[in-house]
Amino acid sequence: AVVSTQSGHYAGDYTCSVSYANIGSATSAPLNLVVVGFRVPLTDLAVTTGSSVTLRCDVTPHNTCNNNVQWRRNNVLITNSVEHVVTEFDSVDEGVYTCSTECLGLTITSSARVEVSEHVVTVTPDTVSGNVGDRVTVTCAAPGDSVTRTLEWWSDDAE
Repeated sequence: AVVSTQSGHYAGDYTCSVSYANIGSATSAPLNLVVVGFRVPLTDLAVTTGSSVTLRCDVTPHNTCNNNVQWRRNNVLITNSVEHVVTEFDSVDEGVYTCSTECLGLTITSSARVEVSEHVVTVTPDTVSGNVGDRVTVTCAAPGDSVTRTLEWWSDDAE
Protein backbone atom coordinates (compact mmCIF):
# COMPACT_ATOMS: atom_id res chain seq x y z
CA ALA A 1 0.00 0.00 0.00
CA VAL A 2 1.14 3.55 -0.73
CA VAL A 3 -0.17 6.68 0.96
CA SER A 4 0.58 10.29 0.06
CA THR A 5 0.69 12.50 3.15
CA GLN A 6 2.77 15.21 4.81
CA SER A 7 3.88 12.89 7.60
CA GLY A 8 5.61 9.52 7.60
CA HIS A 9 3.89 8.69 10.88
CA TYR A 10 1.86 5.82 9.42
CA ALA A 11 4.71 4.11 7.52
CA GLY A 12 5.57 0.57 8.59
CA ASP A 13 4.53 -3.07 8.50
CA TYR A 14 0.94 -4.00 9.28
CA THR A 15 -0.78 -7.34 9.84
CA CYS A 16 -4.52 -7.99 10.00
CA SER A 17 -5.88 -10.70 12.23
CA VAL A 18 -9.39 -11.96 12.86
CA SER A 19 -10.74 -14.15 15.64
CA TYR A 20 -13.70 -16.46 15.23
CA ALA A 21 -15.71 -17.48 18.28
CA ASN A 22 -15.08 -21.16 19.15
CA ILE A 23 -13.24 -21.75 15.84
CA GLY A 24 -9.86 -20.00 16.00
CA SER A 25 -8.15 -17.13 14.27
CA ALA A 26 -6.49 -16.18 10.98
CA THR A 27 -3.73 -13.71 10.22
CA SER A 28 -2.94 -11.95 6.96
CA ALA A 29 0.44 -11.77 5.29
CA PRO A 30 2.40 -8.66 6.37
CA LEU A 31 1.63 -5.44 4.54
CA ASN A 32 4.36 -2.81 4.11
CA LEU A 33 2.92 0.73 4.08
CA VAL A 34 5.15 3.31 2.38
CA VAL A 35 4.33 7.00 2.86
CA VAL A 36 5.46 9.33 0.08
CA GLY A 37 5.48 13.11 0.28
CA PHE A 38 7.65 16.19 0.51
CA ARG A 39 10.30 16.65 3.17
CA VAL A 40 9.48 20.37 3.13
CA PRO A 41 6.36 21.37 1.16
CA LEU A 42 6.58 24.60 -0.84
CA THR A 43 5.23 27.73 0.85
CA ASP A 44 4.17 31.09 -0.57
CA LEU A 45 6.93 33.69 -0.85
CA ALA A 46 7.12 37.46 -1.23
CA VAL A 47 10.52 38.41 -2.67
CA THR A 48 12.17 41.66 -3.65
CA THR A 49 13.04 42.55 -7.24
CA GLY A 50 16.52 41.33 -8.12
CA SER A 51 16.77 38.73 -5.36
CA SER A 52 17.68 35.09 -5.95
CA VAL A 53 15.00 32.45 -5.40
CA THR A 54 15.75 28.73 -5.00
CA LEU A 55 12.86 26.27 -4.89
CA ARG A 56 13.46 22.57 -4.03
CA CYS A 57 11.25 19.58 -4.67
CA ASP A 58 12.62 17.20 -2.04
CA VAL A 59 10.54 14.03 -1.77
CA THR A 60 10.65 11.18 0.71
CA PRO A 61 11.50 8.36 0.56
CA HIS A 62 14.01 9.02 -2.25
CA ASN A 63 14.46 5.39 -3.26
CA THR A 64 10.78 5.00 -4.19
CA CYS A 65 10.50 8.07 -6.44
CA ASN A 66 11.79 8.56 -9.96
CA ASN A 67 14.21 11.37 -10.71
CA ASN A 68 11.89 13.05 -13.20
CA VAL A 69 10.86 16.16 -11.26
CA GLN A 70 8.92 18.70 -13.29
CA TRP A 71 8.63 22.40 -12.45
CA ARG A 72 5.77 24.50 -13.79
CA ARG A 73 5.02 28.20 -13.44
CA ASN A 74 1.35 28.99 -13.99
CA ASN A 75 0.87 25.47 -15.44
CA VAL A 76 3.63 25.92 -18.07
CA LEU A 77 6.57 23.49 -17.92
CA ILE A 78 9.81 25.39 -17.16
CA THR A 79 12.38 22.75 -16.16
CA ASN A 80 13.03 19.13 -15.17
CA SER A 81 15.21 19.10 -12.05
CA VAL A 82 14.98 18.74 -8.29
CA GLU A 83 15.84 22.43 -7.84
CA HIS A 84 14.66 25.54 -9.70
CA VAL A 85 16.65 28.77 -9.37
CA VAL A 86 15.72 32.27 -10.51
CA THR A 87 18.84 34.44 -10.10
CA GLU A 88 17.31 37.91 -10.55
CA PHE A 89 13.64 37.65 -9.69
CA ASP A 90 11.39 40.18 -11.43
CA SER A 91 7.65 40.68 -11.85
CA VAL A 92 7.68 38.51 -15.01
CA ASP A 93 8.76 35.60 -12.77
CA GLU A 94 5.74 35.94 -10.47
CA GLY A 95 3.21 33.14 -10.35
CA VAL A 96 2.29 29.77 -8.93
CA TYR A 97 5.26 27.38 -8.99
CA THR A 98 4.44 23.67 -8.87
CA CYS A 99 6.82 20.73 -8.65
CA SER A 100 5.62 17.22 -9.37
CA THR A 101 7.09 13.74 -9.51
CA GLU A 102 5.97 10.15 -9.46
CA CYS A 103 6.46 7.84 -6.48
CA LEU A 104 5.28 4.23 -6.51
CA GLY A 105 2.60 5.00 -9.08
CA LEU A 106 1.35 8.18 -7.37
CA THR A 107 1.89 11.64 -8.81
CA ILE A 108 2.63 14.02 -5.97
CA THR A 109 2.72 17.80 -6.26
CA SER A 110 3.52 20.82 -4.14
CA SER A 111 2.72 24.43 -5.09
CA ALA A 112 3.49 27.95 -3.87
CA ARG A 113 2.76 31.47 -5.05
CA VAL A 114 5.89 33.58 -5.49
CA GLU A 115 5.41 37.31 -5.96
CA VAL A 116 7.41 40.51 -5.99
CA SER A 117 7.27 42.73 -2.94
CA GLU A 118 8.87 46.16 -2.99
CA HIS A 119 10.00 46.06 0.65
CA VAL A 120 6.49 46.79 1.90
CA VAL A 121 6.59 47.56 5.62
CA THR A 122 3.42 48.56 7.43
CA VAL A 123 3.08 50.08 10.89
CA THR A 124 -0.25 50.19 12.68
CA PRO A 125 -1.55 52.47 13.93
CA ASP A 126 0.28 55.22 12.01
CA THR A 127 -0.07 57.74 14.89
CA VAL A 128 0.05 57.02 18.62
CA SER A 129 -0.45 59.43 21.50
CA GLY A 130 -0.68 58.93 25.21
CA ASN A 131 0.36 60.13 28.62
CA VAL A 132 3.59 59.31 30.44
CA GLY A 133 3.29 55.81 31.85
CA ASP A 134 0.59 54.74 29.38
CA ARG A 135 1.02 51.43 27.62
CA VAL A 136 0.77 51.51 23.81
CA THR A 137 0.93 48.74 21.21
CA VAL A 138 2.35 49.37 17.77
CA THR A 139 2.74 46.63 15.16
CA CYS A 140 5.34 46.43 12.41
CA ALA A 141 4.72 43.92 9.61
CA ALA A 142 6.57 42.88 6.45
CA PRO A 143 6.24 40.00 3.99
CA GLY A 144 8.25 36.82 4.56
CA ASP A 145 8.85 34.64 7.57
CA SER A 146 11.17 34.97 10.56
CA VAL A 147 13.90 33.05 8.71
CA THR A 148 13.98 35.43 5.73
CA ARG A 149 13.46 38.79 7.43
CA THR A 150 14.31 40.70 10.59
CA LEU A 151 12.14 43.45 12.08
CA GLU A 152 13.70 46.12 14.28
CA TRP A 153 12.43 49.26 15.97
CA TRP A 154 14.43 52.43 16.56
CA SER A 155 13.77 56.10 17.21
CA ASP A 156 15.54 59.14 15.78
CA ASP A 157 14.79 60.87 19.09
CA ALA A 158 16.15 58.12 21.35
CA GLU A 159 17.90 59.43 24.47
